[in-house]
Amino acid sequence: MNKFLIFFSTILIICACDISIQDDIINLGNGYYYLIEGGNANGIYFSSTEKRKIEREILWSGVLDVKYDDNFIIAKRKIFKEIIIDSLYRKIDNSYSFVDILMNNPKNLEKSVFKNRKYEAKDSIYYFQLIKNGFTKNNTINDQKILRAIADSIYLQNSNLKERVSKVDWYYIIDKRNHKIRTFSNSNDFQTKKTELGFLGSVF
Repeated sequence: MNKFLIFFSTILIICACDISIQDDIINLGNGYYYLIEGGNANGIYFSSTEKRKIEREILWSGVLDVKYDDNFIIAKRKIFKEIIIDSLYRKIDNSYSFVDILMNNPKNLEKSVFKNRKYEAKDSIYYFQLIKNGFTKNNTINDQKILRAIADSIYLQNSNLKERVSKVDWYYIIDKRNHKIRTFSNSNDFQTKKTELGFLGSVF
């Protein structure tokens, strides 16, 4: 695998990072982009500035197919245990970075990708849990092990996350106008809502 996989497994939200391979990115409109990496690595992200700057992950990894029109994006995705744990890993890491800025450099918040993020109690929970376990924010091997251990623990204790893995395919409708995301585990429900919303693009 190329440097994308290395990039996405490290700290993503500390800064809006450059993507070096533009040919594998499809512009879905209104700031949404589809990154095609192959295998289970395909994902959708959002950027309000340019396609080489990732501001927010929308569906990261496991995206099988994407269609879109002027107002909506529809996506089909297969969710694996590894995808969920990797997502938890990055959410915990991001929470640490967010709280670290709030506590130590609040003036830098407006300059960071967290400027529009709302604080949640779990951010501090993750932050202090990492600190308690010796996290150093230097992206050492031990830091990665600590993040992984906490992500694993959350997954094992959450039956809802385990249930999502048991589903073969998940379907999503993203409204590009208000950024609302609808999630479906049932293909018929997805098709009904897609028709109801007036999606005009091609279908899977």
